Amino acid sequence: MFLFKATIADTDLKSFEEGKVEWIDIDKLESIETIAPDIKTLTPLCKKIKNNELMFGTSILNNDRTLKEFEIDIYPTK
Repeated sequence: MFLFKATIADTDLKSFEEGKVEWIDIDKLESIETIAPDIKTLTPLCKKIKNNELMFGTSILNNDRTLKEFEIDIYPTK
């Protein structure tokens, strides 16, 4: 999964065989049933990222798709 924090105007996005590409408001992410379960952890963290920062992380899920482990780092991009 890739999350990008951006301020955008209306933009046409091209979808691919792998799936639909779309911009989703950060406040609506948690309500999407088909999204990865660790989004409830990621959403508040994404809201805290400042301009010129990159968040990189890994997560491991249990067999029932609940979050087992989660680790992130935030790096300045300048």
